[in-house]
Amino acid sequence: MWVRDAGEARRLAGYGISLGGGCAFGFLVFTSEANMAPLCDALTPVWLSAMLGAGAIAVVLAWLSPQKPLARLALAAGGGAMLAGAFAWGAPQCLGRLEQAPPELEVLWLSKVREAMPIWRHGFDTALETLTLPVAG
Repeated sequence: MWVRDAGEARRLAGYGISLGGGCAFGFLVFTSEANMAPLCDALTPVWLSAMLGAGAIAVVLAWLSPQKPLARLALAAGGGAMLAGAFAWGAPQCLGRLEQAPPELEVLWLSKVREAMPIWRHGFDTALETLTLPVAG
């Protein structure tokens, strides 16, 4: 909404503050010492750093808030690219399978678990059902 209407800057800033603050609070309250490992599929510092970065970028975008929609779109795309680059640099282990399973586990078990399969390995009906909600959103 902010890309279309610069008047949404305050809402974007509120979202960024809520995202960063809420995730930090949730991390402090709900994680244990076991969650301090740099894993990718749990409430870990990897996840927290991505959420804090996204919140900070949202606040900075709202603060800059240029008048032209294309400039706002370019800034948002640049912020997303920065976040993706920082994630890839800071947590390269998360660029593959999130659970970081060894190849043997992939072959013997994960390749047979529906929730762990890529969308293209499912039949048309399941793929359609899975994609409907995100597309509608």
